[in-house]
Amino acid sequence: VLTIQYIISDSSTSVSNEPITVSPQSGVCYQHSTVGMSSLEFQPSDAAIDQERGILLVPSLSRIMAFSTSDESGQVQTLIDIPGTDLEALTSVNDRLFAIAERSSKSELIELEWNGGLLAVVSRWFIPTPAAEGIAYVPVKDKLYIAGDMQSRLPHERGVIDVYDVPDRNS
Repeated sequence: VLTIQYIISDSSTSVSNEPITVSPQSGVCYQHSTVGMSSLEFQPSDAAIDQERGILLVPSLSRIMAFSTSDESGQVQTLIDIPGTDLEALTSVNDRLFAIAERSSKSELIELEWNGGLLAVVSRWFIPTPAAEGIAYVPVKDKLYIAGDMQSRLPHERGVIDVYDVPDRNS
């Protein structure tokens, strides 16, 4: 089971076949079934909700997968496969989607866009953050915060958070 810090917004407390809406609410968790998703095959490393499309986006190895948030049928759809990457995390910046791919000495920031019902790569940038593991967009600062692993043997010297400007479109 994948637990996400989101809440179900549903006017009814009874069980029904009506679609549910998942929306953010600080401090509240939503538990979504991962039936049909083999963690050995997919190795999920993050999750992001796309409210507009009613899907849960999950980066997994070189792919970004989609799961419906309105049912728990377990159907998995591959939205994109980017060979040679190890996708670790996703974040949305308005109508843009960014993913990070982990590499040992530096990482890659990848901008994606919707093309029909699938994702397509718009731009790719190498960034100096080593072994990137997480990404967050902070709207009040209009910055991307990317967490990496310095891979030091000393625990207090391992983690790093680098701050980047959101890339201009088509840069």
